Amino acid sequence: MGRYALFRYLFILSLSVSISNLSQAKVFLPPEVLLDSEGNYSELLADLEANPIDLNRAGVSDLLAIPWLSEKKAQAIVDWRRRHGPFKSIEELSRIRGLDRELIESLRPYVMVRQSLSLALKERLRVKQKGRLQGEQLPNTLAFYQRLGLSLADRYELGLLVEKDPGETDLADFLAGYVQLKRLGGIDRVVLGDFRPGFAQGLVFSRWSFSINDPRSLKRKDSRSVGYRSSVENGALRGLFLRRSFQAIQWALFFSQARFDASVNKDGTVKTLLASGYHRTSSEKAKKDLVSERLVGGRICYDARKNLKLGTSFSISSFVPSFHNYDLERKRHAFTGSQNSVCGVDWDITWSNLNIYGEAALCKGGGKAAVLGTTSEIKGVKLSVLVRSYSRDFHSFHGSAFSASGKLYNETGLFTSLLYSPTESTDLLAYVDQYRHPYRRYYEPVPTRGDKWGLVVAHEFSHSVELLFDLRSKYSQRGKEALGRRNNRIRLDASWSPDRRWRLRARTEAVLLNFEHSHRQHGISAFFDFRINPFRCSTICGRLTTFKTDSYDSRIYEFETDHTGAAFCRFVYGKGVKWYLFVAQKIGQGELSAKYRWLKTQKGKRCEFSLQFDLQL
Repeated sequence: MGRYALFRYLFILSLSVSISNLSQAKVFLPPEVLLDSEGNYSELLADLEANPIDLNRAGVSDLLAIPWLSEKKAQAIVDWRRRHGPFKSIEELSRIRGLDRELIESLRPYVMVRQSLSLALKERLRVKQKGRLQGEQLPNTLAFYQRLGLSLADRYELGLLVEKDPGETDLADFLAGYVQLKRLGGIDRVVLGDFRPGFAQGLVFSRWSFSINDPRSLKRKDSRSVGYRSSVENGALRGLFLRRSFQAIQWALFFSQARFDASVNKDGTVKTLLASGYHRTSSEKAKKDLVSERLVGGRICYDARKNLKLGTSFSISSFVPSFHNYDLERKRHAFTGSQNSVCGVDWDITWSNLNIYGEAALCKGGGKAAVLGTTSEIKGVKLSVLVRSYSRDFHSFHGSAFSASGKLYNETGLFTSLLYSPTESTDLLAYVDQYRHPYRRYYEPVPTRGDKWGLVVAHEFSHSVELLFDLRSKYSQRGKEALGRRNNRIRLDASWSPDRRWRLRARTEAVLLNFEHSHRQHGISAFFDFRINPFRCSTICGRLTTFKTDSYDSRIYEFETDHTGAAFCRFVYGKGVKWYLFVAQKIGQGELSAKYRWLKTQKGKRCEFSLQFDLQL
């Protein structure tokens, strides 16, 4: 990675210096740019919804925690507040130029204007019926989701979640909940039940179980809330969490005894933990809650509030039954034993327009991990660099940090990004990531390397017409011979919003996949969608997509409009067509939404219907 990565880093650095006298960088980034792989990102939305951002206190960096909110529009919100005073309601966002109704409605669940309410209630109920493709044997395709949130006088909070996946027979297959008390007996916050904290850059404890490669906000912050509201199973601790602040010193101490899904060896020892959370078949049910973890964790932090923050975090875990690895060839450095501990130190230093932050951690077996990042702004041009190094024997069961593979071991890499606006109507994002896996992986018996880079340009021709050009390339090595493959993607996106009531959008995307010493594959898709607000409290959205790819390898990813709190990045492959229609109607203090989705490929047809009701008092 050495000279090649250094050359690219110096190139972007020289570019940022050469344009340092130009206007402030304000980059527009759609969700597909930030979350470009298959997955359920509802975990992120649940965390944002559980900790809404106060519009009267938030700075630009706070607002950028919402991935689809651009820096330009976050700055517009802060500037409006400075000119006109505090917001009295979320509806006042409609007075800000550049914030259309679609964006405001997407922000509503994740922002707030603090009121002195004595009691607040949030209830969500979602039901989804998914059709079967030919050959599928799921006995029950109904999915069920219910979440309740109750807070009293900003001191007491209750959270409860019940979920059932398609194919599962138990209506309450997954159950999570917590009670939170503030300012109790000298303790700032007490949480009893299910929780998941996030500290520093996530090496020891991470609030999320996945990595968001958002160039605008590579640096993570300590999570404001720890109560668990996500439907991602096998992600929460269960026990007692305490947090206390005294001037510049903050500390947290917590205890947990939780159970997780696992696959086991013939002798009853644990082979690996499972993350899917599916309990549909007899074999999947047999793996539910097989391993018990007893954990003690904590953190102490010095925060000078201005330019210096230092902290340390730790976890000590014991497992029953213990882990044992019999596959010494493909999983040579997998965790073995019944006890693990992880300790990390972190720092966040700001000097003038330069910010240096990072975290380093050590686990019981001697494995090491480190993340070092810098961000600098030179007259509006933002340059970010993130270096990471995770040894092959680093084990952190509750950590998750920036990673190309999604794993916290056997990876080194350098990520560089540049945010820049040459004009008021043109935004630019460029990024490069070079990484290596120094030792063999499960399917690759030799060290491998990879890279990915991207260029995103958004131009606003008028207040109603916007074009987006997105070019991305990714190189990876896979298989026993570690043969390389280069995946190139190009996307053109055009939207037209003549007023706040409706928006039309069209997109075309092409994929070119080159296999080393082999053939090429292609993929192409196009869609047209619309959004209409016929009445003040009504929304209608729809989309028609056609696609054709040579195989699964040349698949194409796409986000869809979905219910509040749901975010899925889906992919399509083969030859086919799909369409969906989404309708939402506000009813008093509640909202009723419905979605119908239809897909046809060579494998057959599949339809999906979902209904959700939200109530907020």
